[in-house]
Amino acid sequence: MKLHVLMILGLLFTSFIYAQERGIMISNTNLQKENFIEEGKRIRVKTKDGKKKNGRFYIVDDTSIRIRKHTILLDDIEKIKKNPLGLLVANTVVLLFPVAIPSFFLGLVASELVLVGVAGYGYGIGSLNILKGYKPDKGWNLEIRM
Repeated sequence: MKLHVLMILGLLFTSFIYAQERGIMISNTNLQKENFIEEGKRIRVKTKDGKKKNGRFYIVDDTSIRIRKHTILLDDIEKIKKNPLGLLVANTVVLLFPVAIPSFFLGLVASELVLVGVAGYGYGIGSLNILKGYKPDKGWNLEIRM
């Protein structure tokens, strides 16, 4: 009986070791570099028709991903990069901090801060992302791993 329990636990343990995570493998054979983005992580994608989509991605099949309600083929991706939530929060703090401190001392209404923040994001100031982007036309290959 003990042997059967040990065999079952051993099989379960080995299945956890060999299980692959789903995601996008980004590789460049010229540079000998690889990067893996797990499914469910936040990314920013620019498509060949100029549209930009960001959010958590999910794998639809072996040739396409879904970001929010948009399905995007890997062949249509012009640029892909990570877009972590921590970076978004840090950008917001860094961009609104210089506005918040003087407004606090001058006694301006908090709604004016909201308007300044919304205007900043409207002009693209809030979308600063210093992380590396991967472009398929620069030798980076995109492949879905299931």
